[in-house]
Amino acid sequence: MTPTRATCILHNLLRSTEATPPSSDEAVPLEGGRRLGTNNSTKEVMQERERFMTYFNSAAGEVSWQNNIV
Repeated sequence: MTPTRATCILHNLLRSTEATPPSSDEAVPLEGGRRLGTNNSTKEVMQERERFMTYFNSAAGEVSWQNNIV
């Protein structure tokens, strides 16, 4: 499963359950993180990211609490 697909599944789950986000006390940092590449994204990847951003920031893709977190 790709990270993008996992993110979409998680987003849809949150929308369907209207779950509340974890508090900062409950957040667990990722362990063993390391740099995986040069961070030189292709134009196509950046365009896809923009499409996701537009969707998640629209009425169709938002969750009720997202603006309280940012």
